[in-house]
Amino acid sequence: MKKYLTLFVVIALMLSFGMRALAETNLGLNVNTSVKAGNIGVRADMKAQLDALKAERESFVQSVQAQKADFQKNILAERTAFRGRVEEMMKNRFVEAVRNLENLEARIQARVDLEKAAGKDTASAEAFLATAKTKLAAVKVQLASLQTLIPTTDTKVTADVFANIKIGAHSAKEALKEVHGALVEAIKSLK
Repeated sequence: MKKYLTLFVVIALMLSFGMRALAETNLGLNVNTSVKAGNIGVRADMKAQLDALKAERESFVQSVQAQKADFQKNILAERTAFRGRVEEMMKNRFVEAVRNLENLEARIQARVDLEKAAGKDTASAEAFLATAKTKLAAVKVQLASLQTLIPTTDTKVTADVFANIKIGAHSAKEALKEVHGALVEAIKSLK
């Protein structure tokens, strides 16, 4: 059985080589030449596909760069708007609130002086008024330090700067509420 198997393999190999030789002589073709010609066509197709991919990549890169430039312009515009809102908040809102609280404080002080001249007890009102004055002075210092956090150019506006300004504005707002509360308590004690 083993020798028949070996004989079969030898015959199959001889037939395959014989068919190749017959194909070359009968058809007049060189098998290697036809394979090379097929490879040239495949390589040309691959090169065309590669060139198409390169062109597509270049257009994609250009579109990404255009989107990046638009994004940077939008970021710059948002930074400018943020800086404008912060400056408006500092100049208009907080300064106006401090001015109003100072006016209220002066009116309460005049009222305390009138009540004191009339001989009434104004100790608790004076204590609340003194507390309001000290807290208002602290708020002014806090607002001055918050004013220094505001960047002078739009390129310096970062997430950290934004977070610090936001935290400072929130704490200043709460301090202004405390001053207002102390002034309200001074008015209540006068009544």
